[in-house]
Amino acid sequence: MNKVLFCLLILLLPSCSTFQSGVETVQKYWPRAHDPIMFDHALTISIAIDNIDCDKPEFNDLIIKSMFLSKYAELRKDPQTDNLKGLHQHFEKLKSNPKKIFCTFGKTTAKDRINVVLTTWSKR
Repeated sequence: MNKVLFCLLILLLPSCSTFQSGVETVQKYWPRAHDPIMFDHALTISIAIDNIDCDKPEFNDLIIKSMFLSKYAELRKDPQTDNLKGLHQHFEKLKSNPKKIFCTFGKTTAKDRINVVLTTWSKR
């Protein structure tokens, strides 16, 4: 009797919406192997953040690279998608406000975001 019930559950649960949403959640956050070239881009962004001069900040290159990484993560449905989109938006905001204090605090936040990506991707 238990075997029959078990077989019925196996056949019926995959069509259950709760089960399906659970599977989608697991797939969303399950680590995916990363592309070493994209890891290099993330490392390049990290180094560029360190080299930003807040007296004369220049964010155009970082905006392009962060947009590239954001799109890459989105297409792959990588768990870091939201973080990389946030990083790109953060660089856009930094570019729009040229104040030194904003740049200084913004560098710290950007560095934290990219360090999360580097840490996560380096463990794959």
